[in-house]
Amino acid sequence: MTRPIHDQKILFAAALRPFLEMIEHKKRRMDLTDWKVYVNRLIDAIINNPEQYLGQNLPSRETTTTIVLEIFSEVCHDVFHELT
Repeated sequence: MTRPIHDQKILFAAALRPFLEMIEHKKRRMDLTDWKVYVNRLIDAIINNPEQYLGQNLPSRETTTTIVLEIFSEVCHDVFHELT
């Protein structure tokens, strides 16, 4: 039985917190274009291998992808539309 999406989002956000903090830090130190490429690669890595970043017993791939994109869109709200 999978957890409700809201609960999964909380768990995913906690698991991704170090990566989200890292991209915030890198945003201040990198050229914006390079930063966008970096964030996009990180998102792709997480979506393509979610067990490595988010653990086991994940919801469907589609749900996992949706939640990951929501989390990153909240952090990268000002440029996220250009990342996808």
